[in-house]
Amino acid sequence: MKKLRAVLVIQSLSVGGTEKLFVSLVNHFAPRMIDVGMVVIGSHNPLASEIRSGGPPPVLAHRRFRGDFWQPAAIIRDVIVSRQAQIVLSFGLWENAFTRLALRGLRVPRVVALHFTRPRNLRNYLLYFAYSRLLTDRDRLICVCNAQADYLSRVYLLDRARISIIYNGVETEFFDPAHVRVPERLMLRRSLGLSASQPVILQVANLSPAKRHEDALEAMAQLSREHSDLNAVLVLVGEGTDTRRTELEALARRLRIRHRVVFAGFQRDLRPYYAISDCFTLSSVAVEAFSIAALEALSMGVPIALTDIGGAREMVREGVNGLVVPARHPANLAAAWFDLISQPRDALRIRRDAVSRFDIGKCAQSYQELMSELAGDCNSMM
Repeated sequence: MKKLRAVLVIQSLSVGGTEKLFVSLVNHFAPRMIDVGMVVIGSHNPLASEIRSGGPPPVLAHRRFRGDFWQPAAIIRDVIVSRQAQIVLSFGLWENAFTRLALRGLRVPRVVALHFTRPRNLRNYLLYFAYSRLLTDRDRLICVCNAQADYLSRVYLLDRARISIIYNGVETEFFDPAHVRVPERLMLRRSLGLSASQPVILQVANLSPAKRHEDALEAMAQLSREHSDLNAVLVLVGEGTDTRRTELEALARRLRIRHRVVFAGFQRDLRPYYAISDCFTLSSVAVEAFSIAALEALSMGVPIALTDIGGAREMVREGVNGLVVPARHPANLAAAWFDLISQPRDALRIRRDAVSRFDIGKCAQSYQELMSELAGDCNSMM
């Protein structure tokens, strides 16, 4: 069997859910079955060093100026032609604009993987809508959950029949609580100023307005008022501007919970943080489709409390691995945290469920099978 020749295009390999998925997929594609070429448009790519597929490194396709589509498109086209690509996979609508330009005159099928739901604001909605008009009837789309597919087909008028659902996956062998020993957990707790038994609520998200850390802080204030004896702590892992962090720290002081909140910043290895946590949470109101961080937490056996955005209800099995609450309702979020802390779920069962549904190997195989099918269909028509 000949290898499938595919070219993958992504905006950047910065630290984010979509980018982490991209790297994991490349690392888990079966090397005997698929030959992968990669094109990265942005210049900030810290995750590039984590690609271990053994193939050629990503090709950089920088823009000369903000509105430059031609140079990146020309570089993408050169990669497609030189590798004799049978299919192109773009990780986003913006990236698809470059690949459509690159593929002019070439009969190479395209797949576009979508990783967003509700836009942050009206400007983002208009941009997404404009870029979605560049899709053609021949393009196939990948959504990461049914809720996302239904939303995008309704709001952006995408053809639901052309959408395939492939749940995101994570490296469940890597995100295994067995890798974090008890001394390491105690050491992390001490470094964060926590006692050995203090309940930890963990949120892993960049400090952007769409993640609504304000709601998490409001929920922490409510939990502290109603259950002061619990002595729980909210640990926030993620980067943000100095201004944003200052705003959130000021809000924590106004709510009189600054001593109950730890701003941990960016962390390369999240496993110790998951290992000391009693529950994982997200307070997002937009953008989330199928959170990679939440899947990592589940793989570590940690129950999750998510706002009802994107595929939260497809990820959570209530009574087994977590709870879903309405977005922008801190009181409901606080109640979910208390439920998960006071009535612990079975960590082993949570992990087994995550391994069976969200392992990256299963996800990579689904991508591979879809691309092979589409490339085969295209070849048979030529």
